[in-house]
Amino acid sequence: AGGSSAWPQFQHDAKNSGYTSIIPPNNPGLVWMKNLNVQISVYTSPIIIWANGDEAVCIGAVNGLYCLSSIDGQIVWFRPTTVPVISAPAYATDKLYFVAGDSLICINPSNASFIWSYKLDNIAAGHLTLAGSASQYLYLVDEGGKLYAFNTLLNQFLWKTNQLGHGFNNQAPAVDDSGYIYVVTLGNTLAWYDYRFYKFNPSGQQVWMKEELYFEPGGCRTSPTIGPNGDIYF
Repeated sequence: AGGSSAWPQFQHDAKNSGYTSIIPPNNPGLVWMKNLNVQISVYTSPIIIWANGDEAVCIGAVNGLYCLSSIDGQIVWFRPTTVPVISAPAYATDKLYFVAGDSLICINPSNASFIWSYKLDNIAAGHLTLAGSASQYLYLVDEGGKLYAFNTLLNQFLWKTNQLGHGFNNQAPAVDDSGYIYVVTLGNTLAWYDYRFYKFNPSGQQVWMKEELYFEPGGCRTSPTIGPNGDIYF
């Protein structure tokens, strides 16, 4: 209540663990179904936001971003875009973030009115991650192999890395309790792939890079996950 949400972003928290303490029902049943008459993006997960005093569902589609009532599925608002929204948005109390093409856009979660935006060097390649005690940091990756950081309280860009590789492919950066950021990328584009696992400090400096060589085609299509004891999986 009061603007908070039980599931505010992709995979629940900044660690992107997918963990929740909420117990699901033993016999789940369909509450409502809404046909938007448009293709919903197959890459984005729906997130829960607080809009106009009520909990709502937000999801990306080929023609923009939709906000639906969690009570009956009716459309609360629709934010059109000229390109599909293929990254899961992120919500921080009074701001909603999403990417369309090469632009990070911040809007009001109650009426989708514009707050601010930032143009990336390349098209965004992954989902958004919020981190910090007040969700004051936002991270994302682009198709050019760069990691970006933003301050959500000041509405400003902080830093970006040099090209780390390629093939980010729909992942969300993972952030631990100390603010360190983890991403996985590919190195070369030959018949084999070197998977690169990066750790950055909160200021954007590389802490380490672990490289593994695999003789098979592939891509980095999953987000790193941080376990409760600090172990990191990808």
